[in-house]
Amino acid sequence: MRLALHNVQSQRPPPLQNGFAHAGPGGPGVRGAVPTGSRPLRRRMGRPVHRTARVQSLDRGLAIIEALARERRLLGIREIADELEVSHSTASRLAATLRDRGFLDQERDGGRYALGLRLTRYARLAVAASALEVAARPVIEMLVEELGETVSLGIPVIGSVMVVWSEAPSEGPLRITLEPGTVVRYTSSAAGRAILAAMSPAERDAVLPLGWQRRTTPGGRSLEEFVKELAKTIVRGHAIELAEGDPEVASVAVAVHDDEGHVIGALSCSMPIGSASTPRIASVAEALSAGASDIAARRARPGLHRWSIPAIDSISYWTPDLEPVIDELEERLGVRPARGEGGRGTAVLSIGGGSYLLVIGPDTELDADPSGLDHPSLRGWSARVRNFDQCVEAARAAGADFGPVRRAGVDRTDRGSLRWRVAAIDGPLGDLFPRLVDWSETEEHPAATSPGGVKLVAFRGEHPEPELIRSQLDVLGLAADLEVTRGPEPRLWATLEGPNGRVELSTS
Repeated sequence: MRLALHNVQSQRPPPLQNGFAHAGPGGPGVRGAVPTGSRPLRRRMGRPVHRTARVQSLDRGLAIIEALARERRLLGIREIADELEVSHSTASRLAATLRDRGFLDQERDGGRYALGLRLTRYARLAVAASALEVAARPVIEMLVEELGETVSLGIPVIGSVMVVWSEAPSEGPLRITLEPGTVVRYTSSAAGRAILAAMSPAERDAVLPLGWQRRTTPGGRSLEEFVKELAKTIVRGHAIELAEGDPEVASVAVAVHDDEGHVIGALSCSMPIGSASTPRIASVAEALSAGASDIAARRARPGLHRWSIPAIDSISYWTPDLEPVIDELEERLGVRPARGEGGRGTAVLSIGGGSYLLVIGPDTELDADPSGLDHPSLRGWSARVRNFDQCVEAARAAGADFGPVRRAGVDRTDRGSLRWRVAAIDGPLGDLFPRLVDWSETEEHPAATSPGGVKLVAFRGEHPEPELIRSQLDVLGLAADLEVTRGPEPRLWATLEGPNGRVELSTS
């Protein structure tokens, strides 16, 4: 066994094209393993712990990683030795061991060291439930539905690389899968260039020369040429990469910022290169920019969003006569809502982002109008949440006066049944506070099976106490979904846009 280990260690890992030597998972073993007869660490009461050579080596190795993280630059053996207060030969052996295990990268000529790409995979596991992941995931899923293409989030890490943090593939003909934790050079992707463009000039100057390469461009380009391209990205506000990793793939990306304006990642959309026309790129960039703003808003929200992952589910439009409203919406929007099934007369229309418009008419079975209206009116909305039970209980604890959870369902003749749970709030908030809906028992959400091509472009409300509404929405992380201003009475407005133009629905 020792001989096999020694033979593996004697094989130096091949250098990467970027000038760093790197060994990924499963790479060369650790040199200088502790002999099998090594004594275990013993702790004595009242005396300091005497560390064996094995523990001391581990401690020194971690100190090297910490020094590189702290300095945020490449370090040579002399600097590492000074940091550890050890000889150059000891520092060299420690750094080489970390390099062989993938925790450090080394310049091609055997020079200075940088943090290795393997660390990013472990970092991905350590912070998978971070606020950024929770905030970004529903936005990514909405963008996939809206654009019909693969969407991913990349985040910057130390040095010249970013890591794919979250990704959702499309169901279209081109499905691109980027495993979360995949490491990509800034210079090799649209997301990386979007991150670079959003950095300060000083940050860019420090990062660009590290590990320079142009993997996606046949023949490569010089650093000067890349800088010129980057200037165009800064002006445009989004990055474009043709033939990203594949000659048939084009990507568009925009930066994601925190509430202080610092870049924390980039949203990227990958599509077939044949569909990457100038208008298509512009529309994708606009959608990604809106998504980046949504992520920033969700990330900054206090309250339950860290595990509720909220989103607008539906907007309810009540009418005493269903068919004329369906006809009018079709004429003004260019898309006809589909009739629902069971009980009360309804019609549904997808409005983008996994949301739908629910038009509610008289109850066809009772031949009566339960809404009591004599004209159409916007009458409330619902929010879709995950971890429904925990969300409702925590919202109650925070002061939201939710009533009991109710179950409901509709049996459809051709697409199976719909089953959902709903919790509504009682009190003076009117229709401005949403019902919470759980669709976990239903395979197909109504927005996925309803006619599409229409978008919700504005959603706002008025209330005599807007601060009360906003504070309650904050509890659920929904304050950014509904703009609330002061008004004499509770009212809602929703603006929809379709192929034929825009329609504004309101409470009346």
